[in-house]
Amino acid sequence: MQYFEQRRQELEKKECQLKESLIRFEKFFKENDEKKARALKKLSQERSLQKQRVKEIENLTAEMRILEQKRDKLERVVKSYAKYRDFLVAVLKESEDFSEIPELIHRYDALTANLEDLKARERLNNQQYEQLDGDLRRYREVTYDEKLTLTNELVGMRNKLERYQTKIRQKEQTWEHAREAAVNRISELCTIKAATQNMYKIARTYEKYGEEAHADDVTSQLRIIGDFIVDLVEVTKTLSPRMKEK
Repeated sequence: MQYFEQRRQELEKKECQLKESLIRFEKFFKENDEKKARALKKLSQERSLQKQRVKEIENLTAEMRILEQKRDKLERVVKSYAKYRDFLVAVLKESEDFSEIPELIHRYDALTANLEDLKARERLNNQQYEQLDGDLRRYREVTYDEKLTLTNELVGMRNKLERYQTKIRQKEQTWEHAREAAVNRISELCTIKAATQNMYKIARTYEKYGEEAHADDVTSQLRIIGDFIVDLVEVTKTLSPRMKEK
């Protein structure tokens, strides 16, 4: 019972203290409205700041999760690369040219750079080759067209030449026929001229047929021969009846 009585007294004492505190607190707020307003404003700012801090904590937590994921990923990558590190260590043990892994990696980077340079040169060479190949194809197409044109022109010129040759052969044949005809005509004229000269010589045995004609003056010779034949015909007509009477 004494315990409960003591407990009750303590509670009453605390209740009195609480009431006094509430009275002082109420009096404090009543007497200090400006302080209260500032306190409320400060409380609002603190709450806003608290929300901002909570948001920052959430962002940092999310960022931390992302970083943890990246860390885990990097750990997995490092773990997966461990075999390559072991391989490089084994290479160093077997090689006399390199004493540290960075030297080996530097050498590898240099070779890789040289390889990339060679690949770039190869791409450039391929581009130049493709350009030259395209130029060659276009040149062949142009030359083929030119060759085809020249071939057609050559065929046309050959056909024209054949026609000209045919015409020339025809003209040569015509000229040959004309030449043969002229030769025959000249031969005939020579024969006629020789016969004319023979007949002229016979007619010239009679001096009455004028002056002697020039050897090439066939017209005069024929005129004299004509006169001679006319006289000869007249003489023959005169002598024929007499010959019959005898």
